[in-house]
Amino acid sequence: MTSFSAEVTGLDVLLNWSTSSETNNKEFRVERRPLTGETWKEIGTVTGSGTSTSTKTYQFTDNSPLNLSGRVQYRLNQIDFDGTNHYSKPVETELNSLSFELLGNYPNPFNPETVIRYNMPVSGTVSLKVYDSRGELITTLSPGITESGTHEIHLNMSGKASGVYFYTLENVSGENTISRLTGKFVMTK
Repeated sequence: MTSFSAEVTGLDVLLNWSTSSETNNKEFRVERRPLTGETWKEIGTVTGSGTSTSTKTYQFTDNSPLNLSGRVQYRLNQIDFDGTNHYSKPVETELNSLSFELLGNYPNPFNPETVIRYNMPVSGTVSLKVYDSRGELITTLSPGITESGTHEIHLNMSGKASGVYFYTLENVSGENTISRLTGKFVMTK
């Protein structure tokens, strides 16, 4: 094996590896373990190339680490047609445990600008709607498609009256799954 790497992509982990040559290679068994003292668990297999003198590249996507967070290790158990096996050195990655959540706004109270912070676990289309205390829609901001991670929306309320305002942050992701979060802030003059 000439390389082996793990990369977090949204909520999945993409494993890439390559070999410079192979002899009698039946398959690779992909194994995972959290760094919490648990044992290795097989999570999938990838068919090998038998016998080859050319470089071969492989990929495997772990789309099941949703209940895990923190540091996780992966290794490959390469199995020959005669049953002989060889383990790779483990690779390690940090799993993202983000959920769709508001992190509040600052400053609060504000005049006339504030920043609303939020987390996105996966990419999606985000919109922010601001309402006055009577429930009337004051403004809508649509930053568009947002990737996973922590983000900010800058809000300018120039020309609006002092008072308590409410906002709804909406995320549409994957098969039109809609998530809504609400918050409130105070604008002072």
